[in-house]
Amino acid sequence: MVRRIAFWVFIAAFGSLLNVNAKNVTVDNFEIAPGETKLVAINFSNTQATHVAFQADLKIPQGLTLNIDRCFLSDRFSNQDQELHIGEIETGVYRILTSSYDLTPFTGNSGALIYLSITANQDYNGGTLLFNNLMSVDQTCQSYTFAEETATVAISPFSWGDVNMDGKVNLSDLMIVVNEVVGKQTSYIERVDINGDNKVNVSDISTITQILVATE
Repeated sequence: MVRRIAFWVFIAAFGSLLNVNAKNVTVDNFEIAPGETKLVAINFSNTQATHVAFQADLKIPQGLTLNIDRCFLSDRFSNQDQELHIGEIETGVYRILTSSYDLTPFTGNSGALIYLSITANQDYNGGTLLFNNLMSVDQTCQSYTFAEETATVAISPFSWGDVNMDGKVNLSDLMIVVNEVVGKQTSYIERVDINGDNKVNVSDISTITQILVATE
C-alpha cells in the first residue's frame, strides 16, 4: 500500500549513523520509449537480516513521471503491517520510505526491495535517476547510511506500442497483443503490457488500438 505523504521523515533520529563502504543499494540502467511505462527495482543487499526500514530520496530527470500509486514493495516484506510511503518533497524529488510498526525485518539478504513505476513522457530526452540520502534502520534502531546511487535512463529506439520492434506501430502489433491476451504465447511478452499495469488483458488491446487511431 502506498500512502502519499507531504512531510519530512527523519528516521536518523532513532540511532547514530554508521557509514557502510560496500555498495549495498543498486538500481539497474534501462531503456524506455516515450509513452512507455517500466518497473524499476531498488535492490538492497545486507549481511544480516535485521533491517526493518529503508529510505531514499529520488530525483528524476525532466520528461519522466513517477507513478506513486503503482509503486510497491517486493516479496522481501513478509508482514502486512509493512508499508511503502512516497511523497514529493520538492519539484521532481521524491522521498521513498518503508515502515514496519512491529519491526519485522526484510527477508533474505539481497534482491529487489522496492519496485518503482516510471513513465516516459513524449518529450523525454534521456537522463539519470539520482538516489541519495540512502539509509536503513535495524531492529535495534541503529541507522546505516549508504553511498549515492545513479541509474542511466536511455531512450529506447522503439516506439510505445511497437511490440514486434520493427519501427512501426500497426496491425501486426495489435494482433500480437490479441494473441497474447487469448493465451497464444508469443516471444514479445515483455512488450505486450501496453498500459504498464503488469497484466496482459483487454485493456492492452484497447490501449494499442488508441495508439493506432492516434497515429493514422
